[in-house]
Amino acid sequence: MEEYYEVPKLYGPIRGNSNDEERHDTFTEMRFRSFKVRTNNEVDCHFFMRGENSDYYVRVNGVLQNRESGDMFLTANIFQETCPLFTFSCNGKQYNSSYAGIIVCQKLSPHSSTFSLNALGEKCFALPLDVRTHLPMSSIPVWVFTRYIH
Repeated sequence: MEEYYEVPKLYGPIRGNSNDEERHDTFTEMRFRSFKVRTNNEVDCHFFMRGENSDYYVRVNGVLQNRESGDMFLTANIFQETCPLFTFSCNGKQYNSSYAGIIVCQKLSPHSSTFSLNALGEKCFALPLDVRTHLPMSSIPVWVFTRYIH
């Protein structure tokens, strides 16, 4: 997990946010050694985030850097409902898919929340629950997330 302690590189500054009254610059991409956070690509925008009181599965929509301090933040929409994809019992014990990092996520919040870089957990691979859907990716209501635990 050493990549979380490195300083990521920011790419793709969004033009038009050079207003001096704003305190943050906005970027489309944050690169670590082993993965990327990209807001303009459906493949690299889903993550598991660690909160103070709860953990979240999110779709990142912004990478921010404070102009004065250099601190980095992520803005993201939170999936409001999560549940295991499956459950099973073995030798009298109950298990579910969340033990393996597989979870169903739905009801994406309409507003963004801000997370510090320290909250960044694992990257998730997201697939629509109904893989035959013809909806645009932003309109798909139910996703299956698989955490990229490395």
